[in-house]
Amino acid sequence: MHEQPKVVSECKLVCIPDEHEMLVKAGWDEVPLRAEQERKDDTNSEPEEVTSSEEEMKEEKQEEMKEAMVEEEEGEEIEEEEEEEMEDEIEDEVKDEREGIEEKEEIKDEKKEEKEEIEDEVKDEKKEEKEDEKEEGIEGEVKEEEEEVEIVEEKFRPKIKPVLDPEVRAMLDRKKERRLPAFKRQEWFRYKRLGDHWRRPKGLHSKMRTHKGYRPPVVRVGYRTPSKVRGLHPSGFKEVLVRNPSDLDGLDPEKEAVRIGHTVGLRKRIDIVEKADSLNIRVLNRRGL
Repeated sequence: MHEQPKVVSECKLVCIPDEHEMLVKAGWDEVPLRAEQERKDDTNSEPEEVTSSEEEMKEEKQEEMKEAMVEEEEGEEIEEEEEEEMEDEIEDEVKDEREGIEEKEEIKDEKKEEKEEIEDEVKDEKKEEKEDEKEEGIEGEVKEEEEEVEIVEEKFRPKIKPVLDPEVRAMLDRKKERRLPAFKRQEWFRYKRLGDHWRRPKGLHSKMRTHKGYRPPVVRVGYRTPSKVRGLHPSGFKEVLVRNPSDLDGLDPEKEAVRIGHTVGLRKRIDIVEKADSLNIRVLNRRGL
């Protein structure tokens, strides 16, 4: 036999289907009825509470929405005011900058005008100084030219020229126009120790000795100058080497010219030049004497 459970009148039971069957089998019919009535009462009372709570929640949400809208509008107004203030500040700054730029430009223009005035004054002064200098310079140049003319007249000596036949003169001109080749030693470019002084090629297989066209020219009789002009100075004089004033005696001033030796000192050189001038003999290396 099953033991009957103790029933407490004041408790409210909520029956699960399995427990309800167990209580019916045990003969407990009142408990389920009470539980069902309590359920119905609870179900009838719950919707009112739910509806009232939902309405309160809606009202609260609406109030929150209104407050949020009001806050947004206030925030937008504040932002607009801030933007207007920023724009005003920017405009003020731009105006200040423009005014500062205009002031700077005015200052620059004033400085430029001052510089131009100073430059004009300096130019005028320079022009006046140049004009004065030109006037003084012209006077000084005239004086210098007069002095130079006098000096040149004293120092200038025309060169003495030889007395030549027309035939000899023509030969000299032909000699000046004609240029002899530079006769150099065979393979002078290959060996530095050989030098470039002329030596006749003697090799058995030398192409220079056999006068090949692609080799340098060789000394021949055909390169000689006429006998009448041979050994003469380009001016036409016959050169005579002099080391003493006494060497000038017996020279022909129309055909012979003098060249002073390089070992002669200044004192003796002056004596030779003075004696040559007195005898009307040309000195080829006067050296400004």
